[in-house]
Amino acid sequence: MYVTDRAQLCVARTVGLSLPIAGDAAARLRVGHDTTRAVGLPIGGRIDLELPLRRDPDYWGRSEELSALRTAATLYTNGNRRIAPVEVELSPWSQDVSELSLRPAVRRPHRWGARRTRTWFAFAHAAADQLRADLLARAEPDVVEQHQPVAV
Repeated sequence: MYVTDRAQLCVARTVGLSLPIAGDAAARLRVGHDTTRAVGLPIGGRIDLELPLRRDPDYWGRSEELSALRTAATLYTNGNRRIAPVEVELSPWSQDVSELSLRPAVRRPHRWGARRTRTWFAFAHAAADQLRADLLARAEPDVVEQHQPVAV
């Protein structure tokens, strides 16, 4: 596969949470005062995230709360070898759904060989799945008011 742009290497997942709720869940990924969180992947390896996610300073939309949240990360293999630096982004997909996307933060992805590209996609898909699961697990459950039936 010939890659000319790092956007062609983007891996994305939809998260069934609105962007403000997904952003709050992402803030809960942080443990204590640590600025980096290592998230283990189901296929082995890990992704190291810099937390918290930050709002896009160049957002031009109407609502500030709908600006994309971004952070830097790094993907590692099982043997602790660095695959690539990564840009992680949470953005609004719709009113109630957000999109989690991972893109390699490299200048020349077209120089990647077939083996590195396959490794990127395998670990990026695993990272996207794991981060999506972690966001959903850390989301606050909606408080549902239970109305008592009125006796007539």
